[in-house]
Amino acid sequence: MSTDTPLVGIDFGTTNTVVHYVKNGKVMHYSFAQNSDLLPTKVFYKDGKILITGQKGNWIQSGYGVVKNVKRAIGKRFDEEDHDHDEEMFGTAPKKGADGLYWFTLDDGKDYSCVDIASMIFKEILELLRKRVGQELRDAVISVPANFNTTKRSLITQAATSVGWNVLSIINEPSAAAVAASVEKNMNGLILVFDLGGGTLDVTVLEVVGDKYKVRASFGDPNLGGNDFDMALLEMVQEDFRKTFNREMFAGMPPKRLQKKKLQLMDSLIQQKEMLNTTPSITVDVNDYADDDERDIVITKDKYIHRCRPLLERCMDVVQKALALVTPKVTRNDIRHVILVGGGSCFPTIDQRLTNEFPSAEIYGEKRMELVAKGCAQCGKMRLRPDFHVFDQLTTTIAILMDPEPYPVFKAGTAFPSSLKMNLETDEPGATSFEMTLVEMRGEKINDYHKLCSIVSSEFSAKETEHKRLEFIFNLSDDGILSVQTYTLPERRLCVNNTDISIAL
Repeated sequence: MSTDTPLVGIDFGTTNTVVHYVKNGKVMHYSFAQNSDLLPTKVFYKDGKILITGQKGNWIQSGYGVVKNVKRAIGKRFDEEDHDHDEEMFGTAPKKGADGLYWFTLDDGKDYSCVDIASMIFKEILELLRKRVGQELRDAVISVPANFNTTKRSLITQAATSVGWNVLSIINEPSAAAVAASVEKNMNGLILVFDLGGGTLDVTVLEVVGDKYKVRASFGDPNLGGNDFDMALLEMVQEDFRKTFNREMFAGMPPKRLQKKKLQLMDSLIQQKEMLNTTPSITVDVNDYADDDERDIVITKDKYIHRCRPLLERCMDVVQKALALVTPKVTRNDIRHVILVGGGSCFPTIDQRLTNEFPSAEIYGEKRMELVAKGCAQCGKMRLRPDFHVFDQLTTTIAILMDPEPYPVFKAGTAFPSSLKMNLETDEPGATSFEMTLVEMRGEKINDYHKLCSIVSSEFSAKETEHKRLEFIFNLSDDGILSVQTYTLPERRLCVNNTDISIAL
């Protein structure tokens, strides 16, 4: 592959997806329907038919159901999450699948996994690009949040490859944004990327020297994004409605109408929220929910900012934790550039808070929605150049669940790629299988972990009294995807590995 080979950079976002592509050596932005820069990361459905579109229209009013924000759910175990606002968050109430993950039932009666939903969107992008740009397009560089674990990275890759994409690489969103901004503005030195997307927050500190991008530290919150600021606005409207009319907003509505009205209100609020960046207040029409059509609900910018203060403090806490993880230690005055990425970063006070936090830095907030996709395309274009390198790293620790505490395999901060060998033996004599549970640890506390997957190594033989010795080889790819191989010792015969969740085996 040459640097002029056609390829695509895809920022598969929680709320919207953005695409840049490389053709004849040039990086160009792809426009969707009605010249929109964004393709909503939503799957609309009606009468058994699927609609994915960038065309503006009141699809919910037209009777369509929707699944949205699926990126926020992909790879998560259903029983480990809170479900108070599932319908508002995802459009269609999810349920627990046989694999323990999130699934959605559409009106055709069939159940769809998060990978199924994501693959529909990846398929639409591929078909659009092949029609308008060229049939030869199939290679893609796809971004993911820096805090995405190996399972989520693998599932995103699976969603894309299942519909015909050849995934050249998976790159962390902050790293892609840093590449795009630094190429455009010739940035060097320490760069902090503040990436607040629809579903996740990543803060990454990189050191840029020429065309080498080394992640010095990264910290994120996988449960904090622009969606949470949307939910805060919805709660404000519902509370004001309760005070004004002395009843709940959606009280007495039949289930189907309730779902439709919630989705309509949520979509309206998301559009109006953006107005609070430039206007002192917004007026919310509640005629569909109240008997008195003379009353509207007014939300002021100041009240909205006050309501979101806890969310903003969580954002700044992530910034501080990311900075504290940099080794050797640096101070806020060492940061030369701060790059703002994602629609959530447009929240009214974020620019000023970061300006105050990093007084010596140049704040770069241009093209916040485009930077990641553009960076993906740039990385794809430059990937074969010997002087170009992006050194990403783990943001969590991958460990084996053991008694009395998890045993780290790859610690947070481990650079991609990495490899480790480990010898273990079966618990019972004569056993012909071995089960291992892998977990991810986010903090220093030994009980602060979430299950990644279970791996069962089998199809080996052992003497009746023998505790069979096994060699495990753990490989962390350039994309941050874990693979595990198991060999018997001393014969070094390859075992069969099976897992309950997709990772590369």
